[in-house]
Amino acid sequence: MQERPEQGEAEEIETGGFLGIWKERRFADNHMEKKQIRNLIILVIILAACIGVFLAVKGKGDAESSEGGTKESTASIPIGSLSADDIVKLSWMVDGEEYSAEKRDDVWYSGSVSLNGQDYSVYTANLENLAASRVLEGDEVKPREFGLDTPSNIIKVQTVDGTGLEITVGIQNPVTQEYYIWLNDDKDRVYLIPSTVPLDFSHKPEKA
Repeated sequence: MQERPEQGEAEEIETGGFLGIWKERRFADNHMEKKQIRNLIILVIILAACIGVFLAVKGKGDAESSEGGTKESTASIPIGSLSADDIVKLSWMVDGEEYSAEKRDDVWYSGSVSLNGQDYSVYTANLENLAASRVLEGDEVKPREFGLDTPSNIIKVQTVDGTGLEITVGIQNPVTQEYYIWLNDDKDRVYLIPSTVPLDFSHKPEKA
């Protein structure tokens, strides 16, 4: 007949059993914690890699938008040497037809028809403040590529003392929305200017 363990032995066996279970659970918990930490580290590495790829792509895009003749530039180069108050005559092309406006006694006319003086005050101010974001010279000058060999518009400006300005307008840059232009007879330089002036003279004269 099998002897039953004494009370002290039973308590020892029971304590050992609980200790074994505690150790197993503790081991399982430690294993789970290590697994969670490992997964967290992997997620952090993946996130860092994604951020690195994003920054690299963004940096490349920023570099492309700030370099080259057809890329955006934030520089501002004043090229309008006229005073708005001195401008007395304007001419431009719309669909191959030439239009003109002339200021007489502080009133703008197209022939004998008076025009919206407020509009022409804005137009002349824009001409006075004309500035380029970039000047292209040398091998960067490509008249055919910039649409200057077949211009979309030729804007002529005359001042009260007889001096003036001629702006030959090429195509619009699809990235920066600026226009390529020649100034006067200088064909060795191409300027990139905002769309303001070309758009001012893209329509027929408007009556007052």
